[in-house]
Amino acid sequence: MLIMSKINFILLIMSCVSSESISDDLVPYMNGGHLDQMRNHRYVRECLKTQYGELTYESIKPIEIDSTFITNYIGYETDHLQFGHRTVIKNPLKMLSVLEPLKSGGCKTSSLAYVHESAKQQKCRIAVNAGFFNPFETDKDYGKCYGNIISNGNLVQDNGGIQNANFGIRSDGTLVIGYLPEKEVIDKKNPFLQLLSGVGWILRNGSSYLKESEKAECKESETTGTLDKFFNVKSARTMIGYDAKGHVHIVQFDGKTGKSGINLYEAVEYLKKIGLINAINFDGGGSATYVQDSIILNYPSNECAMNGAPTSQQFNICPKPVSTIICVHDEQIAESYDASTSMSHCCNRNYVLVVVLSSVIAVCLLAMVFISNSSSVYNHRVKDLFGGQKDALKSLLESNEYSTDGDSEKE
Repeated sequence: MLIMSKINFILLIMSCVSSESISDDLVPYMNGGHLDQMRNHRYVRECLKTQYGELTYESIKPIEIDSTFITNYIGYETDHLQFGHRTVIKNPLKMLSVLEPLKSGGCKTSSLAYVHESAKQQKCRIAVNAGFFNPFETDKDYGKCYGNIISNGNLVQDNGGIQNANFGIRSDGTLVIGYLPEKEVIDKKNPFLQLLSGVGWILRNGSSYLKESEKAECKESETTGTLDKFFNVKSARTMIGYDAKGHVHIVQFDGKTGKSGINLYEAVEYLKKIGLINAINFDGGGSATYVQDSIILNYPSNECAMNGAPTSQQFNICPKPVSTIICVHDEQIAESYDASTSMSHCCNRNYVLVVVLSSVIAVCLLAMVFISNSSSVYNHRVKDLFGGQKDALKSLLESNEYSTDGDSEKE
């Protein structure tokens, strides 16, 4: 299977060289809907089921942790057999990261990159596409990252209170899924180390949350048909969630928008079947890409035409440059982060501080030793000097018979 995956990967890349790509874009909003200021936390809170009160997110702290992850090829029967991949991460705090496209700062420059390229940043064992972005090449904001993004403790951007479903990991390992007020996004008491927005909180406490989520993430001013189609259309999908043990599951299904794949209602049934209790939906369609050790495992749905070929004739499939990714890496024991600065920066700063303080202490100790030695030598020399003068004076007095005893005898 590994050999076939390598062959598929080579074919995918070759098919994109000097080619025209027909992108399979699966978009939840049109006309800037991702940035609708009316979709604020108050609106979302009022939309949600009364059974949850004002609680707009769920959280869990992992109760079973080890340094392994498991990736499986999956098949799931709906009206026809669906294929995809699933990875289970048992220590998400140490083994899962949100990464910007290509490099740190990629969102600031609206960069896009293939998943396997962005995965090189942190030697990802598993990497999947994740956050949404502006996919329209003719738009001035093409490539713009959408939603809340915190990567390894660094606040890349917050969504200014605009609400979409989030997945996050706090500094104490707590997993969070749901709608977050802005104060939670930038909280410093138990800050997020990883945070990313999707579209659709699809599973809440083991039950479908699609209808509530669709209502919460679509103001009346939006074109409701667009989001409704996004939830119901068959397509490739990428999702993330957690089970009752606090293990994170990344699930991806192959497909092509409107032709094959899985809709979110079917996806929820599969997630329930494998034991997830909370989950959100990430970018899908042609963006859906699943990479293991730099090898593309799935079949992205973009079509590529080689130069010189008739425009109606399509050759092979090719991956699509995307925005943020979810990275599964080997356990990083030495790393933890604060709300605004990655641990590596923090450690470097502390290391320099320790070195400087150690150097100052060493210099002070050397100075004290030098002063002590100098004082001892000085005292010895003074003693020798005055001791010699005393002996000389005594000899002089004795030779001239000026001692006290001599004076007494003369009297």
